[in-house]
Amino acid sequence: LYLKTRRSGRGIEPVLTGRQKDIFQLISDSKEPVNQSVICEKLGLPKSSVSRNIDALVKKGLVEKHPAGMSTLLKPKKQE
Repeated sequence: LYLKTRRSGRGIEPVLTGRQKDIFQLISDSKEPVNQSVICEKLGLPKSSVSRNIDALVKKGLVEKHPAGMSTLLKPKKQE
């Protein structure tokens, strides 16, 4: 069962899968924006899986995509 959100004392928070946590951690720990190829290489995951999980992180408001030529750079979204 996949849950999209959960209630906590701080309101509703997104629930992440294991892969989403790994991808988000890698993006968050990087000093510079990261592209998908770096994530695939460092985590040993297929491009399709990384792409699907990045889209989920964007929808959950945790990651921002920024076009950079032929690729897209990813960085954590600043929380308000």
